Amino acid sequence: LLRMDGGGELEAAPFGTILYGQKRTMEVLLANTGPDQTEWSVENAQSSGEPGDESSLLPFVFEPRSGLLDGFGKVPVRITFVPQRSDKITGWAHQEAANTDIVKSFQVSTVFECSAAPDGRFKLLCEGQASLHALSAEPLELNFGDCLTKENRDIMVTVKNNHPDLPVDFKIPRIPHFRARPATGRLRPLQSMPVIVTFCPAQMGEQSTHLPITIGGNVASINLF
Repeated sequence: LLRMDGGGELEAAPFGTILYGQKRTMEVLLANTGPDQTEWSVENAQSSGEPGDESSLLPFVFEPRSGLLDGFGKVPVRITFVPQRSDKITGWAHQEAANTDIVKSFQVSTVFECSAAPDGRFKLLCEGQASLHALSAEPLELNFGDCLTKENRDIMVTVKNNHPDLPVDFKIPRIPHFRARPATGRLRPLQSMPVIVTFCPAQMGEQSTHLPITIGGNVASINLF
């Protein structure tokens, strides 16, 4: 198994840390060093996830998983790290979880079955960490009071990335009668940013809605009320 950049043999595939719901991909080269055609296949042999824990299901995907390799031939294999949670944690419940154990490590010993290899197989250790987001917003409840149509009322919301290691992207969509400035941003670890939420009613009547802050390419969200 070789690196795509020609850097030599590969024994481990480190993916670093990403948010649950995101994905990270690397490509490797499976090389046949002999003259004969050989069959090969991939089998995930061992995971560090705890038995019965749905959130620790094998998060590494191989494409393709099997095939024929000509003598002295090479084939690219794409490995994707896609950690998923079986539950979704948002809002204050999520922020409480983010202050305790937000990162989970995965180590999967992947077996390549190949008749051309010594003992008919070799292993690749796939490693990655999955993290909950740690974005918070204060205040969450926005009361703009009375406002005439075609006039504006502003409230400043502080959006903060409480994660010690990962940056995070956020986006606040524009919905009727409300807008945010800036509506998108990227926060470094432990960075905060002021966001101005504006109530701009276009018609008479009471306006009440949820204004979502989507996180990390829509892997999670926080609602402003």
